[in-house]
Amino acid sequence: MPRLKRSPAYPSGIWNWRRRSQGTTAYNSAYTPFYFSNSGQILRSDDLNGTNLISYGTQGSDVGQFYGANSIALDSAGRVYIADTYNSRVVRIDDMNGTNWTSFGTWVPMSASS
Repeated sequence: MPRLKRSPAYPSGIWNWRRRSQGTTAYNSAYTPFYFSNSGQILRSDDLNGTNLISYGTQGSDVGQFYGANSIALDSAGRVYIADTYNSRVVRIDDMNGTNWTSFGTWVPMSASS
């Protein structure tokens, strides 16, 4: 089991562990891993073998969708924070059902920003 550490890049109370491969795995207080699939979904399982796997999201730019999500963190209340790179936003959800989806940042098409 990887050692957990508080990352100074995240606000107090958010735990994060960066793997050496692409993406991030975050763990809650029960050491439950949260990570990404290749299709942009958030995955949660009881262990890294995929026991009792739960997934949330699809690829895209609407609510419930991620595009280029590559970092995930959890706070002490169990809320999930996702860095959604190509949608230029950070998303916060309260649980793996997407409850209280809150998005920080806005995606702007390249043609509109020039």
